[in-house]
Formats: sequence, structure tokens, C-alpha cells
Amino acid sequence: MQTFLEKTDQFIKLFLRVLAGGMLLYLLLLSMFSTSGVELRNFSGTLEEDLSSYNYYLTDSWQVCLIVLTVTATVAWLARRRLHDAFWEGLEKYRWLLYLLFLTAGLLFIGFTRLRPVSDSGKVLEIAEGMVAGDFTQFMPNDGYLWRCPHQMGIVFLCWCLTIVFGKWNYLAFQVLNLLLLIWGFELAGNMAGLLWPENGARIRWSVRLVYALFVPYFLYVTFIYGTIPAFIFSLAAMYMELLFIRKKRWNFGVSAAIFIALAIVVKPNSRIMLVAMLIFLIYDLVMEKKKLRTFAVIVIAVSLQAVCMQGVDSFMSWKSGYPVSGGQAMLGYVAMGLQESRFGPGAYNGHGVSLYEEAGYDTAGATRLAWQSIQDSLERFSDDKSEAVRWLGRKIASQWNEPAFGSIEVNRGREGAVKLPAFLDSIINGAVGYGILLYLNYFQSVILAGGVLYFLLADRKKSRDRLLLIVTVIGGFIFHIFWEAKSQYVFPYFLLIFPYSVRGWEELAGRMEGLFGKLKNGQKISMKKAAICAGATVACIALMAVSYHTRVFQYMIAVQDEPALQEEYWQAVEEKCGVYNREQN
Repeated sequence: MQTFLEKTDQFIKLFLRVLAGGMLLYLLLLSMFSTSGVELRNFSGTLEEDLSSYNYYLTDSWQVCLIVLTVTATVAWLARRRLHDAFWEGLEKYRWLLYLLFLTAGLLFIGFTRLRPVSDSGKVLEIAEGMVAGDFTQFMPNDGYLWRCPHQMGIVFLCWCLTIVFGKWNYLAFQVLNLLLLIWGFELAGNMAGLLWPENGARIRWSVRLVYALFVPYFLYVTFIYGTIPAFIFSLAAMYMELLFIRKKRWNFGVSAAIFIALAIVVKPNSRIMLVAMLIFLIYDLVMEKKKLRTFAVIVIAVSLQAVCMQGVDSFMSWKSGYPVSGGQAMLGYVAMGLQESRFGPGAYNGHGVSLYEEAGYDTAGATRLAWQSIQDSLERFSDDKSEAVRWLGRKIASQWNEPAFGSIEVNRGREGAVKLPAFLDSIINGAVGYGILLYLNYFQSVILAGGVLYFLLADRKKSRDRLLLIVTVIGGFIFHIFWEAKSQYVFPYFLLIFPYSVRGWEELAGRMEGLFGKLKNGQKISMKKAAICAGATVACIALMAVSYHTRVFQYMIAVQDEPALQEEYWQAVEEKCGVYNREQN
């Protein structure tokens, strides 16, 4: 007979699976009925240009998505049937060839582009270079960038270290660091999948690495100097070490997890979302398993170490600059901004947080009070017009999760290179090849999300709870970015965490298909009850979508599309850039 804790454990796992599956199903439907594309838009409405980036909400073809998903299922079944364990073990032994290929391509891409950072990433590099030259104006009270944004201290510190060592080649050194970390990410992701699903052996490890390699944004982010890649890889390493700790209860794994998540938070403070997910599972383990003192100690170390590291960096930067570290803009200011409109789209940057800080006389507490009032005003506005609130929410989620490149092409645009871009690389960033990649990624995104849905629908429902660590992190990121500043690059790391579940989901479907076809081939009877349930569920889903398609909720939350005139603007911009990629192709 099950104990109370065992029943609670089963309920929590079921609840998380339903929540994760529902979230991924929603994102899958969103990706099938619409997509997003970022282009410059003339907001003046006249010949006098007032250009700014805008997230266009575009019509997508769910019929083509279904064909792609059917082909994927067929490929997964054929791979399972034809490629045996010995094949995957052989690939696993030679995975260094994948890493070498990725390293070579990355070095060539870095060397032939040499793109210097712009916007905020350019600012942090400029501040680091100024520190080496003895210029600390950006630390000064009120007007200094780091006075207003002290959460950027960690990434500035990293850039400062690279500038001391590499001088004017600091931005290239950062890009090479990104490249090396991305290669480590292949190893971590594969090993983590092998740890979570050991029964699938080399097949799951290699398949996860292959899917990462096929996801072009994973490569294109190599030039992005803003801490996104280091923070993600350090977080991935931290979660891998935590899984090892939960399984084996060895001190070195627990302490390593604490160190890696502290490094991730120093580089990117929003990595605390990963820390929260890790703490949830450590507390879960503390309640459910033995060796509680050791688990409690790791919790204390993880929380304390990230605080000490953040304080250590702040103290060093204060000593180096001669200025104290301020409270900066109110963090609630980002939430206040995240609940407003902007030119780019709902919740995107519009300078509201800076305005609140200035209005409060550069007082953090005062800015926090103003931000809270702004949040209340936004919530009241949503309450007064619930229909518009739903439409706003759908557009915000779509601008983050439904842009298939997740900002990877956009972050390479508008940057000056030390050399002239070769035609092919220029076409990737600004031309026809890049839009071809977007078309590919549009369907790749649906494949990943469908695999995730299949996993939570079909696979190992009663197995170990730690298999849910990655998806709980994704759920946390999804909820957090409903309220925070919106940008697809911010949710990029969370999308990567879905890949292991997706691979396992497609494998599970392939196994079910193999079993079914095997029974038919051998003349065995199949369960008519199960067949009827599957057929009935399929018909019911199609009927439900057909009935609900023209409802406001469906149009506002799933078929998220701009009016035809705005969509035409997007396709005209695309055709002006490359001519060969037009709306008929989508």
C-alpha cells in the first residue's frame, strides 16, 4: 500500500506532466497556425521614414506542418527499425568528429565576419575597454550605464578580463569562448539525456546532440557577446551535476552544481530561474529521500555561493571604479514595461523602466513604488477590456516563442565587421539564405514541440521525478517571461531544454509504430478499443479546432496574425532583400 508521500509524489509528477504537456501543446498549435518575423517598419505612415524593428505576426500553413510531422514520424520509425544499437555506439565513439566540424565551421564564421557588438552588448564591451583605459564614467551616479543597470556588472567583469588578456581582439576572444562552450554543450546535453534515459543508451545521447547541431540558431549565437551562451551552458552544467548528485549523493556533484549556477547568475542574473528550478528539486529530494543533511547542505551552498559571487563582483567593480554600486533601476520596472505596448510588440523594450527611475530622482525604492503603480494600472486596463487583454497576451507570447530563429539572425544584423562579409555569409545574415533558414526553422520548431508533446503523452509516466527538472525550468521561464521584458532571444535557452524530451518523444512514437506494424505483419490482433479511442480522440481534436478556429480566443491566442496589409509589408521587405523568397513559399 502506498504511503502518503508516495501518493503525493505520484500526484505532483502527474500534475507537472499535464502542465508541461499542455504548455507544449499550446506552443505547438501556435507554431502551426502562425509564425513571427522581424523586419524594419516605417511607423510614420508617410514617405518620411521613421524606421524601427517590428515583430510581424504572419499566417502559417498547418497543413504543411502536418505533412512535416508525418515525415518526421516516418523517419523516426525507419531509424529505429534500421539503425541498431551497434550503429549508435559507433557514432558515439566518433562524436569528436561532430565537435571538430562544429569548431571548424565556428572559427571560419567568426574569422570571416568579425562582427563587433552593438546595442547593449556593445555598451558592456565599451565599458570594459574604458575600464582598462582608466575611464569609469559609466559608473558615475545617475547618468552612468552601470549606475542604472548594476545587474550588468558580471558581464562587464567578464569582458574586462578578456580585454586585459586579448586587448582589441576581446570581442573575438568572447566569440571563441562562446564556440568552445557550445561544443561543451553538445557533450553536456548528450550525457544528460543518457543519464535521464539510460535504457536508450547511445541512441538518445547521439540523437540529442544531432538535434542541437541541426538547430541553426545554436550555431549563429556564437557571435553574440551578451552572456547568453555562457549563462546557458553553465546552467546546463549545473543541472547535470544536480542530477548526478540526486542520483548518487556525492559531495563533488552537489558543490559543482552550486559553482556552475553561481557562474551562470554572475554572467546573466536571470539564470536565477534555473536556480529556482534546481532548488525545487533539491527540496523535493530533501523531503522524499534519505541523506537529508547532505541535500540540505547543498541547498545552503547553492544559495549562498551565488550571493557571495554576485557581491564579490560588485565589491571588486566598486573598488576598481571608486564608485559605490547602486540599487539601479527597479527590477519591477521591467515587469511594468513587460505589461505595456511598444513599437516592436507587447512587452518589448520601450524605455519605461528608465523613465520611472529618472522620475523617481534615481532612487531605487521610489522607482519600485512607481513601477508597482504602473503594474496596477496595466492590470486595471486589462480587467476593463478582457478581450484586448487576451489578444495582448497572445501577441506577447507569439513574439517570444513563435519567432523560429529565436533572435539568432537578428542579433547578427546591423553590426559592422572588421572585414567585408563574404557573399554567402552576408546572405545568411541579410539575404535569401537567411530567409531560407527561417523557413526551415519554422517547421523544425514544430517538430521539436510535437516531440515534446509526444513525450508527455506517451512516455514513462511513473518513472523518476528528476526527469522533470529541465521541463520545470522551461515552465518557469515561460511564466516569468509573460510578465518580464519580451524578446525571443530571452527564451532561446528554454527552448533548447525541450530538445531531450522531444527526441525521447519521437523515439517513443517510433517504438509504438514498430509494435503496431509488427503485430499487423504477424497477423496478431490489435486492441480495437485502443484503436477506437485513438481514432475518436483524433476526430474530436480536429472537430474542436474546426469549431473554435473563428472564435476570438483561437484567433487571439493561436492563429495570431496581423491584418493582411501589415503582412504584405513584411513580404515586400523580404522580397526587396532577396527577391526569390516570397509569401507563396510559406
